[in-house]
Amino acid sequence: MNTIHLRCLFRMNPLVWCLRADVAAELRSLRRYYHLSNGMESKSVDTRSIYRELGATLSYNMRLGNGMEIEPCLKAAVRKEFVDDNRVKVNSDGNFVNDLSGRRGIYQAGIKASFSSTLSGHFGVGYSHGAGVESPWNAVAGVNWSF
Repeated sequence: MNTIHLRCLFRMNPLVWCLRADVAAELRSLRRYYHLSNGMESKSVDTRSIYRELGATLSYNMRLGNGMEIEPCLKAAVRKEFVDDNRVKVNSDGNFVNDLSGRRGIYQAGIKASFSSTLSGHFGVGYSHGAGVESPWNAVAGVNWSF
């Protein structure tokens, strides 16, 4: 898989309220071959993705009296996918076209917390919907411990 990803963030007013503008672009190319135990096969000739994304994230930084910091955030973005001719061959029955092109909205909410200078964590949920593509609700969580 070959991927080029570029993301630029512009943070405005880094005090309590924060608005970040987000610009991203990605180019990805991938070839895959799958052979299942029931004899089915699929082969993608060249799966490509080229998109641009423009969005904004609004967050609020709260410093608690015990040294903890909590930062809830909301993100909204618009992504435009350009590639419309990804071809997949299934069981040598011809080519199917996997067209993911078009615009979609991306919506995310999350929270980051710093419990101490060495321990922090985050939790977020997201959803995406648009032209021919819907990504159901998903969640991500993580903990960072530095020592």
